[in-house]
This record gives sequence, structure tokens and C-alpha cells, in this order.
Amino acid sequence: MALFKRNNGTEQAEMSFIDHLEELRKHIIRSILAILVFGIAIFIYRDWV
Repeated sequence: MALFKRNNGTEQAEMSFIDHLEELRKHIIRSILAILVFGIAIFIYRDWV
């Protein structure tokens, strides 16, 4: 999965509204997972910190 797609000049890459919603959903899910993982890690090591 490429984060940034390169456009080779002649064709313009356009995303539909649904495509934007799908990308937003992916980012929200990744953010929630990161918060959960770091939250669990902080909870486990709270006495050490």
C-alpha cells in the first residue's frame, strides 16, 4: 500500500466522495488502534514510569 501515489503528468487522479470516506475510515481505525496499543503499554508500565 503506497501512502502517496505519484501522478505521471497527463492524467489527474481524482477520488470520489466515497473514496475519501474510505480513506478517512482507515485513518480513524489506525488512530484508534495506536491509542489502544499505547494506552495498554502505558497501563502495564505505569509503576515503572
